[in-house]
Amino acid sequence: MSNVKLAEIYSIGNGSQKTYSIRQVYINSDHVVCMREDVALKNVLAEGRLVDGLDKRQDFTRITLSNNSMQQEILVIGAIDEIYNKFHAETKKPFERIEMEIECYFKEFGPYEPAFSYENQKMKLGRYEGGMVPSINSGDKKWSVAVSVATKLPIKEYLSQGLTEEQIVEACVAFLNKKPYRTRKLPYGEVACRHFIFKEDNISMSLMTNDRNNKHFWGRGSINTLGIQKKRGRPRKNK
Repeated sequence: MSNVKLAEIYSIGNGSQKTYSIRQVYINSDHVVCMREDVALKNVLAEGRLVDGLDKRQDFTRITLSNNSMQQEILVIGAIDEIYNKFHAETKKPFERIEMEIECYFKEFGPYEPAFSYENQKMKLGRYEGGMVPSINSGDKKWSVAVSVATKLPIKEYLSQGLTEEQIVEACVAFLNKKPYRTRKLPYGEVACRHFIFKEDNISMSLMTNDRNNKHFWGRGSINTLGIQKKRGRPRKNK
């Protein structure tokens, strides 16, 4: 069961005294049996008899609900495809894996950014964060890199399609792990996401890569395990 929040158009009164208003409604997706475009309400909007403030280009959808032997119809704001996508998005599993790629790129920054920058500074695409990242059940060595990822389309467009933040990140990583045409080596090594933060126009990520000294990133990965300090001094002899 999944409840989807929509804006319902409902009427009060009859005939020439009929008026319209808007209220929030939650609909159980298990009870939806039919959706169709409602042209009549668009005509009422064009005549100026609907709720004030609505765009004249607004579309409406009539939803038929069934609960055992009872059926009910409600009118909601939104085109039929938009309403369908809302139900589809709400019924997805939160961490459902998807097979897709989202075209993206790393944003450039200087050697001392975001602390400060200067003119004609050299730019790279990321910065090594420290030592190796422990790999569970794997002998591979991984290094952590801080990057800022921008997508080809605005992030809000992917979210409006019903994708979760986790799915967007997963699709971006899939794109970054694709070898360019006629090349043998991945440009950034084989990457995976450790954690991320969504910002207005980019995604701040901490990536893991198996490339310790990639030319695209500032610094170099340490051979020490991240978070574990190496003991100093001469080892003591056992007595």
